Amino acid sequence: MKATLKKFTQLKTIFFIMLLSTILCIQLYNSNDFRLSFSTTKKNRPGTFHFDKIYVLNLKRRSDRREKMSLLLDYFNLEYEFFPAFDANSPEVEKEYQSVIKQSKLRKSEIACTLSHLKIYQSIINNNLKSALIFEDDIDLEVDIELQINEILPYLPKDWEMFYIGHCCVEDLREPFNYPTLFISTRPSCTHAYAVSNIGAQKLLSILVKLNNPLDCVLVDLIEAGKIKSFSVEPPLAVQWRLGMGSDIAVSDPSWVDQQLKNSTLKYLSIKD
Repeated sequence: MKATLKKFTQLKTIFFIMLLSTILCIQLYNSNDFRLSFSTTKKNRPGTFHFDKIYVLNLKRRSDRREKMSLLLDYFNLEYEFFPAFDANSPEVEKEYQSVIKQSKLRKSEIACTLSHLKIYQSIINNNLKSALIFEDDIDLEVDIELQINEILPYLPKDWEMFYIGHCCVEDLREPFNYPTLFISTRPSCTHAYAVSNIGAQKLLSILVKLNNPLDCVLVDLIEAGKIKSFSVEPPLAVQWRLGMGSDIAVSDPSWVDQQLKNSTLKYLSIKD
């Protein structure tokens, strides 16, 4: 009887220790320090956050932006391509501007932004990419963005067409979609950080034939109408560091929400805005 009681006590002690260890591990995992240290672990091979390609829109004359974005993305050991954005004063933009000026109030900078993104959609199709992540060159990222994307992607439906990891307005989001920070998009304004699938790129090119409004406004209309299957991360994992200060590609809107990251990579790396 004593031997049985002793064995039971030992098992009870072992169970208690295992339970306590599990609780401590969960608390450690959810702590900021752990997530930050995890995110700073470098990979041997460059990655793309599990998308086929990462595009970074950048004007050829803005070498300062390229340098800053390189420091940011190299920190995550990412493979990416700087994609030439249309300048507002380019012949292509002027031609489009003259064709829409009578029925639209689009600025040349807004036309340049739209044409730049459309060119990337075409590149996605031409290169037969399953998906691509598109960054504009004025962003900041969460330090643990890779960890968070790894956690979210398994819950993203296979037939997704757009996936916003960053946006500049507070969306009217309802219940989370299978994961606490993943939602069905409602009004994901801005185009500084989002992914597009091959099917999504094809749909967008077939719809965006005539330019009447800024690209992000048109995308919101398409999403609200159910013509594009889109999802958003909230809180966002990417923000514009020049929000409210103007942009080379698009015109800032004073109604945009100046969102802050929980752990800014630019600040972590001591890179000034």
